[in-house]
Amino acid sequence: MSREKHNIIIILDSSPSCSDYANFYSSIASQCVKYGDIELYDAPNARLVHYYKSREKAFVKFLTKDDIINNVHKWSMFKNRTIIFFGDFDGFEIAINGTANNKVYYFLTGKKDDFDYEMRNCYGGNSCNTRNLKVYYNITNIKSFMAACKKLK
Repeated sequence: MSREKHNIIIILDSSPSCSDYANFYSSIASQCVKYGDIELYDAPNARLVHYYKSREKAFVKFLTKDDIINNVHKWSMFKNRTIIFFGDFDGFEIAINGTANNKVYYFLTGKKDDFDYEMRNCYGGNSCNTRNLKVYYNITNIKSFMAACKKLK
C-alpha cells in the first residue's frame, strides 16, 4: 500500500475580531512560508479567501464562482488532510464541520468553557467527528502557542 504525502494546511483567521492577534498570525505565516510542505490560507472567520503562492510571495485569490457554490471556501476540497486552524469562535462552525473528513487542530483564542458552551449548543446541521478534533485554548501569542505545541503528540 502506498501512502501519498500531503502538505499540512495552515488556516489563519484574518477577520476583524482577530485583529488583536494579527502580529501573532503574521509571525506564524512568516515561519510557514519557509517550508515547502505547508499550504497556507487566509480565511476570515474560517472561510477560505486567499492562498499563499510561494512563487509570487503573496496571498492570492483562488476561488471561482463554482468553488463558492461547491463550498470550497468552507473547506469542502479537503479530504483526509491535517488542518491547523488559528482563530476565534467566528470560525467555529466551519472548523467543526471540517472534522468530518480531516484531522483539525484548532488553536482557539477563546477559553475552554466558551468552547464547551458552543459545542453543547451546536445545531444538528454540523457534522463533527470529535475524534478528529484537537482544541488548544487561549492561544493568543507565540508564548501560548509554544506551550500548546509542547503538548502535541
